[in-house]
Amino acid sequence: MGFNTRERTGNDSNCSWNLEKKISEVKLQQQRNRNYNLGLTKFRQNLKEFANSVPGDQMRQQENRVKNQIADAISRLSSAGDYKLKEKIFQQTCLQMNLNPTIDLFSQHFNNILPRFMSTIRGHGEVAINALNKVWKKKFPWIHPPIPLLPAVLKKIREEQIEAKIIAPLWPGQIWYTELVNENAQSLMLGWSNEILEPGTSLIKKNLNLPPGKICCFLMDRRPGREEDSR
Repeated sequence: MGFNTRERTGNDSNCSWNLEKKISEVKLQQQRNRNYNLGLTKFRQNLKEFANSVPGDQMRQQENRVKNQIADAISRLSSAGDYKLKEKIFQQTCLQMNLNPTIDLFSQHFNNILPRFMSTIRGHGEVAINALNKVWKKKFPWIHPPIPLLPAVLKKIREEQIEAKIIAPLWPGQIWYTELVNENAQSLMLGWSNEILEPGTSLIKKNLNLPPGKICCFLMDRRPGREEDSR
């Protein structure tokens, strides 16, 4: 059979044009698919090469930084409200550790746990405000500070060489965690925060969260000769 070279009719022309259009569309789509697949393959290859080029230590450091950022964000939420240790838990803690603090350093008139307290702001009944600027010697303080202040609190205890009871969450990765866990003279696990902490009105109204995780009481003793006495 040979090719038909007769003159095309109008219908033949329309059919031919439609067929050529479909072929062009298919070719264009195929080209787009090839470009997409090539781009996706190249992207995956670059991503794999980048991941392989990052040292393991650097990757772990990045993961730790992310964890710290999350914890710091939680810290800010917690410190924006108010909460305190339940009275029953406080009494049990003093009894089990056989230690009775004499002053509450970071509280306000509506959440102080001891009659003598220093307030974070000016209010009613406090003996002073801004505990970090006061002398802590000759006192045995109970310290349940806003979480971001824990590094400053530990530094103050070292500088004044005193003993103090600190309430803090168990948050590995925080700069204060290692010192509290490894250098305390005595510690007592108190329990989960939602079971032992009492949220205040401000915390509830602002719909903020209690510090997550478990809470512990640490006795930090930096008095001179304490290491020799414990040997």
